[in-house]
Amino acid sequence: MAPVAEEVRVFRRPVFWVAFTVLALACATFAVRNFPRAFSLVEIDLDMDRETALSEARRLAAQLEWGPSDFRQAASFRLDDRARSFVELEAGGADAFTGLLREGPFHPYQWVVRHFRAGEVREVEIRFRPDGAPYGFRERLSDDAPGAALDADDARAIAESHAGSPWNVALDSYALVESSQQEQPQGRIDHTFVYERADVVVGDGRFRLRLVVSGDRFTELTHVLQIPEAFDRRYAEMRSANEGITIGGSFAMLLIYGIGGIGVGLFVLLRQRWVLWRTPLLWGASIACTQLLVGLNSWPLLWMEYDTAVSQTSFALQQVALLGALFLAFTGVFALSFMAAESLSRRAFPHHIQLWRVWSLDAARSWQVLGQTVAGYLIVGVDLAFLVTFYWFVTRYLGWWSPSDALLNPDSLATVFPWLDPIALSLQAGFWEECLFRAVPLAGAALLGNRFGGRRAWITAAFVVQIVIFGAGHAAYATQPSYARLIELIVPSTIFGLLYLRFGLLPAIVMHFAFDAVLFGIPLFVSSAPGAWVDQGIFLLLVLVPVWVVLSARLRGGGWIGVPSALLNRTWRPPEPAAPDGTTAAAPREPLGLPRFPVVAGVAVLGVGLWGYGAVTPSESPPLEVGRGTALDVARAALAERGVDVDDWRELSVVVSGLDQQDRFVWTEAGEERYRALIGEYLSGPRWRVRYARFEGDVAARAEEHIVWVAADGTLGRQEHRLAEDTAGPALSEDAARSLARDALDRFEGVASLREISAESSRRPSRTDWTFTFRDEAVGGLSGGEARVAVQIGGDEVVDTGRSIYLPEEWRRRENQRRATMSVVAVASSTLLGLLLVGGAVAAIVRWTRGQFHLETALTVAGLVLVVSVVQLANDWPSLMNGLDTAQPLLLQVGLFIVGGLIGQGVLAVLVGLLAGHCHVLAHGRFTTRADTRLAVWTGVALGVGFLGGVASVGTLFGRSLPPWSAYGPADAMVPWLTAALGPVPAYLLLTVVAMLVITSVNALTGGWARRRVVGAIALILVGALLAPGPSRDTLASWAVSGLLSGALLLVAYIWVLRSYPALVVLSTAALIVPGVVERGFERAYGGALVGSLVGVAAVAFVAWRWFRLLSRVEADTG
Repeated sequence: MAPVAEEVRVFRRPVFWVAFTVLALACATFAVRNFPRAFSLVEIDLDMDRETALSEARRLAAQLEWGPSDFRQAASFRLDDRARSFVELEAGGADAFTGLLREGPFHPYQWVVRHFRAGEVREVEIRFRPDGAPYGFRERLSDDAPGAALDADDARAIAESHAGSPWNVALDSYALVESSQQEQPQGRIDHTFVYERADVVVGDGRFRLRLVVSGDRFTELTHVLQIPEAFDRRYAEMRSANEGITIGGSFAMLLIYGIGGIGVGLFVLLRQRWVLWRTPLLWGASIACTQLLVGLNSWPLLWMEYDTAVSQTSFALQQVALLGALFLAFTGVFALSFMAAESLSRRAFPHHIQLWRVWSLDAARSWQVLGQTVAGYLIVGVDLAFLVTFYWFVTRYLGWWSPSDALLNPDSLATVFPWLDPIALSLQAGFWEECLFRAVPLAGAALLGNRFGGRRAWITAAFVVQIVIFGAGHAAYATQPSYARLIELIVPSTIFGLLYLRFGLLPAIVMHFAFDAVLFGIPLFVSSAPGAWVDQGIFLLLVLVPVWVVLSARLRGGGWIGVPSALLNRTWRPPEPAAPDGTTAAAPREPLGLPRFPVVAGVAVLGVGLWGYGAVTPSESPPLEVGRGTALDVARAALAERGVDVDDWRELSVVVSGLDQQDRFVWTEAGEERYRALIGEYLSGPRWRVRYARFEGDVAARAEEHIVWVAADGTLGRQEHRLAEDTAGPALSEDAARSLARDALDRFEGVASLREISAESSRRPSRTDWTFTFRDEAVGGLSGGEARVAVQIGGDEVVDTGRSIYLPEEWRRRENQRRATMSVVAVASSTLLGLLLVGGAVAAIVRWTRGQFHLETALTVAGLVLVVSVVQLANDWPSLMNGLDTAQPLLLQVGLFIVGGLIGQGVLAVLVGLLAGHCHVLAHGRFTTRADTRLAVWTGVALGVGFLGGVASVGTLFGRSLPPWSAYGPADAMVPWLTAALGPVPAYLLLTVVAMLVITSVNALTGGWARRRVVGAIALILVGALLAPGPSRDTLASWAVSGLLSGALLLVAYIWVLRSYPALVVLSTAALIVPGVVERGFERAYGGALVGSLVGVAAVAFVAWRWFRLLSRVEADTG
């Protein structure tokens, strides 16, 4: 084949390439030499590597007799980012941070080595400075471990005597500023002493030293840089702008690129048979696999976060399940992005080389591909020079901030393959971001220009949009001002975009990949670790893979050629529609007859009976007798009594009613009677939380808040006054503070039975705070738990008094193991649901392009979901406001919530609508007589009620791990009954479309149960086990029984009825939901609950009936 006439002849001119290479090398040299001038680089004396850290930790553990025995080790090289940001932004800048690294006494860079053993509480964390000097440690002992009960003076003597060797702390430079003691359940007393240096400060930060003695054992020495709360709040306010830009960019990316470019673009091209899907799916899975390998590559570091209460098997399964879910999600996102980018580009830019054939033998050995590949690498030098120049200018002349860096990252060397992460992350960024951020908008704009005219204007507008969205997507980096990366990425985005428009994706991908690889790979090349040259060599080989592909093609092909015209986009033609194969379609199977009415009635009665026996239990929670207005009146009166003018504050309120670990512990370990006795005292029932906060004024002062709790019956409860850290107040002695705390306890009944078990002091800039904890010895029978009361004092004011249940350590660890095990099931369930929703939506779009889609149903269902969701979003305004952070701008938070909520609900509505329109065509069925219709209705209802009763019966086998509790969620809303009424509707629609998708998919898989029956049965049981609702799914055993029963019931329902009458699903799911809605209504947990539930039942019944009537009348040829 002849080369194309438009061959870019400049690629054949040696003068151009020599000049280009010289320029690129000069730029690269300039970037390397001036890199330290543009960025704040710090030098650290990293004389200790990972192996040395592990060895020294073992030596110290043996010398100082730290536990546990037969320990396992993990290590990490860490930087205190918070300390770095504080010093550089408010305590002297980069020079001050460099001085801190050099002189201390606090060292932000530390080696941290952990000694641990699965199943054992006792563990130790040892810290070293980068030069290898021991820097601190913390040994954790079990709460139940025996030990001495020393007084404070004796404990302090032990602490100070051990602060010398090997820690080399000069305590004479420190003064004691805080002390506390905590009595453990077995009588051991743990003492904590905090010292502060007065001779050395860094801005408003203070250098502190924490020493801990547990019993008579020295268990902790930790250096701390005490950073003011005011900085944290100013930093949060500052960072909120970065995060706002990033979230805004993500919203725009989802709407324009995701829904517009990928969704609409692929839909249109599918109808024109212009989409290739196999190759992008393969590439998507391949790049997702590299991200999976990145997760596995960090396996040695994951053990730093391992909870020893969890078995190592459970921990490993957690990580694998999460990585597997991410792999599937990445595969979908990458494949759809690549599919849209390539298909749109092939249609929009005829002069580009076909992307999926760019590495074919004749394309790869062409001058064009050689030039595009080499140019991609050479432009990296130019881009690096721009980056260095840009940051040198803005930091030196505009005062912009970018955090300093040491370039060293020993943790990257602690991975299994140190070269893998920079390669994999660069490949993902280069390939995916260029497809999504460049090809999708620019090719889409070109096609819109072809369709509506003004192609150049459309491309110009899209070019600007892709620059803005790409920059916004990277704005979350810790830089200031917040728009710094938006400005920085204008030039790179322009280069990427121009490369794509002229040559296609190849040079843009190569450049982006190589540029990121250079930056991500820097730690590899500044490392002097043994064997680092091997990792460096592998890294270089992989970075140059595109070059190796081109050279290999040249060697195999025998010479350089111009790219053949057959490999250009203009020569590609969509395949012709497949001709009929002449075979006769198999006759549809005769549908089974509906069950007889007595059988249907028996199933329904049995289901209702089992549900009533297994699930209907009187609620243990009291009703919420007062509404928002009464709660606000009580709160205002309480604050007025304390001299607080509520007009100066924003008033926010929400109902707090959820069960927590304390409820679970008392219910399961102490028994139902004990639980009932503690409700309203040490266990909280439903109550109003009225919050008074400020969102204007000084951000540090806005930390102050008032919170008033109002009980379900309207009585005044706990009152909190959260003071800003720098609020002035006296520094009471321990005895004076204790007396104040005792006075505050006088309002409690049985105050004589309260025994003090801890006293903790906290030194603030202008006051001293105290926390006293008391054990109520009159409350027994808690199986190792304790009823406790905590009194907090800020200066000379009692700012909070709260009750709680102390949970025994052994029980907490068992609970952690249970939750870890069930988290694997939760990930599997979420993954399966996501696959069904996304896979079903893709199938729906494909069928829509073929005319096999019921648009009316799709629009109706999607519109209903969207309208209900938007109304509920507006009705939940009080809950939204209550959760806002006073450290961040109010309008920004509200705006992001509203826009994010609308987009999220919109996406959900589209997904549900697509599934509804898709399944509607497959689930239709006609009933010839009214008697058949009536019997079908009863059959659908009976299936739902029977299923509900079956899964509810499992609850009788395992009992309850939590008390039966009413649902108070709607009470938060402005109109509670409206939320109660609307809430069941989207839940019903989502459950219905998922159930219909499963049934119709199994029908397609098995040909209506004519083939592949084993596969179909397994699919139904798996879906039922992971997705079907049911009680007592909080242990592996209860989940297994409940899940298998759910799957078996779904299989039986399918074989018996649903395979022939999938339309009955809309009635069965309604019957599955309605009983629970009725039960919640008759509990009357809050005002309007009954009315709301009855309206909700009517709404679900109406939607189900109308949908069933439409399904039962639709003709078989609907399209």
